[in-house]
Amino acid sequence: MSINVVLTLSSLFLVLVIGGCTKVVDPNFAQDQDANELVFGYIQVETDGSNPRGYPTHVRFIAMTETTTRERFRVDVRSDSDVFSLRLPVGTYSVDRVQFNEGPFMYESHVQLEFHVPEGKAVYLGVWQFDVETPRTIRHMRIQVAEGDQELPMLFSANLVTDSTPITTVLPKPEVFETRVFTVAPYPKIKYFYRQ
Repeated sequence: MSINVVLTLSSLFLVLVIGGCTKVVDPNFAQDQDANELVFGYIQVETDGSNPRGYPTHVRFIAMTETTTRERFRVDVRSDSDVFSLRLPVGTYSVDRVQFNEGPFMYESHVQLEFHVPEGKAVYLGVWQFDVETPRTIRHMRIQVAEGDQELPMLFSANLVTDSTPITTVLPKPEVFETRVFTVAPYPKIKYFYRQ
């Protein structure tokens, strides 16, 4: 056997062995659901002004990190107005990123919202209002977190929580946050944006 064949086969073997050791966990539902607490909230997206693209702005996902263990979680929303929920271990979390899309166009904002998940309770994170500027060169986004109507936690949790689980309201801090919105690849392959 030639040296190239041996190197190729050994590389393939290592990739298969190392890849077999990697464990992929659905970030919305960690391994032991009984050890994790239900976290839920409501998002609503508003575009400031008329959108020339003709697509509504949707939240694709919200990414967060547990501040002690640095374990990352992500909840897929894919809507402009919907309830989101996931199960998280007890701890303090920092919401890192929010990704939006308008049809094929994707955008991302880096945010800093913190909240704590207590033990033995379902956590209501409130109503997250995203105000996104229309497409332009420098685009901004504002998140405003509010408790909303007193009946909202009970209404949202009717299908998510058992009757015996207490619900606590934990609003992420700060309750108002402004940041920029950046374009995310893969952008539609328009030659203008990929010129050299």
